[in-house]
Amino acid sequence: MASGSQLSRRRDLGRLDPSARRQGGLSTSAIDRKLRTEWQSPYPGVLADAGYDLDPVQWATAGVLASGGEGCALPLGPATRTGELSVSLPAIPCGRDAARLWGFPLIDDDDPATGGLDKFEHDVHVWGRGDDLTAPVVKGQPRAHVLHRHSLTFYEGEVVQHDSGLWVPSPLRTALDCCVLLPFEAAVCVMDNGLQRTQFTEADLAAALALRAGHAGVALQQAVVAAADGRSEAPTETLLRLLLKPDWPELEPQVTLYDERGVPLRRYDLGDRAIRFGGEADGKIAHAGSVMAARDHAKDRLGRAFGWSTERATWFDVRRRQEATRTRFLAARDRLRKKVA
Repeated sequence: MASGSQLSRRRDLGRLDPSARRQGGLSTSAIDRKLRTEWQSPYPGVLADAGYDLDPVQWATAGVLASGGEGCALPLGPATRTGELSVSLPAIPCGRDAARLWGFPLIDDDDPATGGLDKFEHDVHVWGRGDDLTAPVVKGQPRAHVLHRHSLTFYEGEVVQHDSGLWVPSPLRTALDCCVLLPFEAAVCVMDNGLQRTQFTEADLAAALALRAGHAGVALQQAVVAAADGRSEAPTETLLRLLLKPDWPELEPQVTLYDERGVPLRRYDLGDRAIRFGGEADGKIAHAGSVMAARDHAKDRLGRAFGWSTERATWFDVRRRQEATRTRFLAARDRLRKKVA
């Protein structure tokens, strides 16, 4: 919201409060003192209680407040004869902020391998393009939060109400926007996640792309959708698949190893059944520590007992050692192919 209007606490905004100056009799010096002790200001003119990090809902709300709206609908002209009223929203979260609301993984938000810090990048849709907003750098932060303002075109049903009460692009529309806003690999991770969680289907994507034929950005969206596979269960699996698939089309996600009685023994993130190869993509956290390493080795020994070979790739491998990782996996493939032949 614009600075200096009023002080109020709204339940649907969580701990996020609009700015205040006139009501409550707060002077400029009193506001400055509270900003040093009691409040934080994610964007100019938007206040929140100090002492905690804003969650995705609160960051999305802050972007809406800083862009001229609190999520309320404004009428567009008079009502029709049947009483129907066309409305618009002054601002709604979109892009990265919408993706965080829907729980999509944004691999560049905080990546120890690449140093990515896109968590400081935010997106909001406004009717009538506005300038990007850069917040002041807070002491202890490596960089400032930046709010990118977009003016988008929405089709019917593409704006829905989130559980938080915020109006936001649907999961499908959010994933399509990420195709344009994010690097290719990051966008495929979002698309894989949406398909895997059945936030949308392949048929939904096909219909949405057909609707956008000839539009700017549709080529990027088509490329991401073509590379997506809803069987991938984590971004590390997606990144490893994107790294290997062009040279190894036989790889398929989530390949299960069975014993002679048909009992499932283990599942590989990627597999080539013809040569009994399994590829494992170890995430940033799930495979850390000596206990998990021992479990992984035990699973690999089990696979070897049934004639399967395993190669593993870490998060650092798929983000920073891509060429070396690709070479290692393809060399393992070639050895197994010769063995089978």
